[in-house]
This record gives sequence, C-alpha cells and structure tokens, in this order.
Amino acid sequence: MLIKVRSILYVYLAITFCGVSFGAFGQTYPSQSIKLIVPFSAGGGTDATARIIASQLSISLGQTVIVENHPGAGGTLAETLVSKSPADGYTLLFDAASFGINPAIRTVPFDPKKDFIPIALVMTTPNILVVRSGSPFTTLKDFLAYANANPGKLTFASPGAGTGQFLSGELFNIRTNAELLHVPYKGGGPAIIDLIGGQVDCYFANGASATPFINDGKLVPLGVTSAKRSQFFPNVPTFMEQGIPDYDVKEWAGIFAPAGTSNLIVEKIASEIRKALKDPRVLTGMQRIGVTPETNTPAEFSKFVDSELARWSMLVTKYKIKTE
Repeated sequence: MLIKVRSILYVYLAITFCGVSFGAFGQTYPSQSIKLIVPFSAGGGTDATARIIASQLSISLGQTVIVENHPGAGGTLAETLVSKSPADGYTLLFDAASFGINPAIRTVPFDPKKDFIPIALVMTTPNILVVRSGSPFTTLKDFLAYANANPGKLTFASPGAGTGQFLSGELFNIRTNAELLHVPYKGGGPAIIDLIGGQVDCYFANGASATPFINDGKLVPLGVTSAKRSQFFPNVPTFMEQGIPDYDVKEWAGIFAPAGTSNLIVEKIASEIRKALKDPRVLTGMQRIGVTPETNTPAEFSKFVDSELARWSMLVTKYKIKTE
C-alpha cells in the first residue's frame, strides 16, 4: 500500500514539475534573438511587411527579431527549412499565399498541415496588374486586345512558380484566353526591377510591392484582382468590373512555427502580433505599402490556411495548372 501511495505521489510531483517547467519556459520566452524566415528576396511585398512586423516585435518581445531571406522554388526552400527547424520558437516562417499553393502545384518535402502551426494572419492585399510607365498599354482593354491578337508575345513576371502572383497570371490566362508567358524570379523586388527596365511586360504585383512604384509614377495599374476595389487605389477597377468573370484573388501573409512548438509560445507570439497590428507605427507602415492589417487567433488562421489549401488544390486540379 505504501509503495502504491509513493508511486501516485511521484506521478503527481512529475506532472506538477512539468507544468511548472513548461509554464516558466513560456514566461521566459524569448531569451535570445528570433529568426523570421521570408521565402522571397529583399524588396518584395512579403519582405517589406515582415520587416515592419519584425521591428515592432523586437520592441515588444525584448529580443531582436531578424528577417532572413531564403528565396527559391516559389517559397518551398524557406518552407522546408522552417519545417525541419527546432520547435523552440526561435525560427519562424513569414509566408504568403504560396504556402497554400505550393502543395497543389508541386511535390514538397513537408506536410503543410502536419509540419507547421499557423500562428497569425498578418495582412491581406489584392494583386494589381501593373505595366511600366511608358508602356503602350494604359487600360486593361488595350492590354487584352493586344494579348489576344498576339498570343505568346507578352510576358508576365512572378516571384516564382507556385506564388500567388503566378496563380494570378495563370488564372488571368484561363479567364481571358490570353497566352501570357510566365517569367519566374526569386522575389517581387527583382521582378519589379526588370518590369521597370522593360525586360518583362507586366506583373501581377501584390499591393505591398507595387504601391511605392505606382505612387512614384514608375508603374501603371490596369486592374486589381480582388472582388472589391482596393482602398489604396479606389480609382482602379477590378478585373470583374472590366468583364473578366469569376476572378477574386488576394495575397496574404502570416506567421508559422514548426510543428511541436509549445502552445504557450504560439499564444505569446500571436498575442504580441495582435498588439503590434494596433500600434500606430505599424499601421502607418502598412498603410504606406498598401496592405490591410488582419488580426485573428491561431485557430482562426489555421482555418483560413486550410481553406486556402483546399481552394488552390481544386483550381490547380480543375485547370491542370503546371509550373512549366
């Protein structure tokens, strides 16, 4: 009987000790710098948003949040890196719509549902079809007329096959019977540089990467991909307004942790992100680059990610979209 009582006592103490240990771990996190892995090169919309958030989190968490760019394979290089990182909260993924698209478009060495924990949706923004200043196309009507009369002669840039901008271009081809040729880059920054330089004809840029160049007059917007007009460019009509049916695409970005990360850490990061998205400095920065802040819980973001995975899987299968 005494042995049985002692056994029960040991189990109780072990459970209590573990609870205190995990609780203390969550309370002391973070105790070192945090890496925020961005799947695209510096200068693009996802990178710009990540740096705004990282700056504020560095203040609120009391540790430096370092943005690291790991471009390549439409985001899968960075996604794979984070999926195999320690689940300690010190390596996080700041990803975009490509997270929901890549598993549908190519074979990836991870399971998006099992190998990641969605922490928080940070922003949404429509993609915007832009051409360079001085382009012969000033309206979507002109652009489409030329594209349909000259199949295969116009090119569209993207940050890589499997990204939201890539799917925006492919869906555009499907809905309009245009035959724009895809030119992949390793991020929005290089894509915009070549667009302005005349190496490609157009780009389905997200609001964050396009806004500064539109405001500077270097890029001309022909239409937005969302069902409603962008609050940042209210005079630019949507594709559907201009006669392209059933076209509603938004870019988004959010933060993920490797599977196995403590719920205490996940909830702490999510809470700090919600606070950051209410900070005037963050809101001003996001306003400047043309993105809309989004605040939600890890459960809500998880549900959103599941819907994105299902949506793009259906579209890619239905229309047999390929990366090449």
